[in-house]
Amino acid sequence: MKNIETKIILGNFQDMIRRLKEIKVQYKGRFYQIDIYYFCNSGRLKIREINKRNFEIIFYQRPNKSKSKISNYQVIKINRQDEIGRAHV
Repeated sequence: MKNIETKIILGNFQDMIRRLKEIKVQYKGRFYQIDIYYFCNSGRLKIREINKRNFEIIFYQRPNKSKSKISNYQVIKINRQDEIGRAHV
């Protein structure tokens, strides 16, 4: 899969909220994630925890540059209950 990452600086947060409302964007909720990064000889590897319930292993490759960049990535979803159950077998 491919991902495009870009970072922007917002001059006026309230203006951004107003514009999002104009195009009828709907708030879907808030989530909290923790990424744990691992050294990899080729590409990058991280484990992502989302809301203390969902877990993913993410392998990705992207250039080291500060501007917008394209990443190639793979995601493996981990079911925490399955992993805990296997650990006790």
